[in-house]
Order: sequence, then C-alpha cells, then structure tokens
Amino acid sequence: MTAADVPRAMDLIAGSRAGRHGERDASLSLGDGLCLAVAERLKLPVTGGDQMWAELSLAVPFIPFRA
Repeated sequence: MTAADVPRAMDLIAGSRAGRHGERDASLSLGDGLCLAVAERLKLPVTGGDQMWAELSLAVPFIPFRA
C-alpha cells in the first residue's frame, strides 16, 4: 500500500455506503477498500466471497469464490 492508494480506497468505501439504509447494511471495511485500491493500482484481478464487491465499479475484474 502507498499513500496514493488511500483516496481510491476512501472513494470505494464511500460508494459502498451510499445505498445503505441503516447501520446494519453492509459496506466495505477499511481493509477491503485498501485491498481493492492496491489491486487496481497493480492491475490485478480480485477474488473473494463478498458479493458486494461485484456491485462496485472496479477497474479490475472481480472473480467470486462461488457463482
């Protein structure tokens, strides 16, 4: 991670919170946001079990663990 990844991570986190209706609705954690920002900078696909990631506007492909 570099300091340049932080603004993108914060954009991703803010975007994930935009549609929330309450505190219990899911949003990206700081760790998730930073991992995604680093993957974008390195131009690497990301994989995971969190379907919320599939709803984000990522600059890299998201490959879910399960279809």
